[in-house]
Amino acid sequence: QGHATMMIMGEVCTRACAFCNVATGKPAALDPLEPQNVALAVAQLGLEHVVVTSVDRDDLADAGAGHFAQVIEAISKAANTGKIGDGKIFVMSIEQAVRIRTGETGSEAL
Repeated sequence: QGHATMMIMGEVCTRACAFCNVATGKPAALDPLEPQNVALAVAQLGLEHVVVTSVDRDDLADAGAGHFAQVIEAISKAANTGKIGDGKIFVMSIEQAVRIRTGETGSEAL
């Protein structure tokens, strides 16, 4: 249907959230080819909407933000979109998603 969710930055999370079923422990190093591989998968599958999620990476100085940004940038290039937020690529935190889901509107939701 042109939609997919992709989890990046590994299979092991540095936190143990009660609501989550992802393994907790010491994660492996980030895969430097992951941004390109995710973008390639998006392009090959012809996806129109992609949700990118990740494990928490408290072991990294930037918590993986730089890697996450590289993945989004690679998807944007592969999808031939001009910008993030163009109807195909949106970036938000879990907190923002919960606020939107619970009906908060306006700037407090974003």
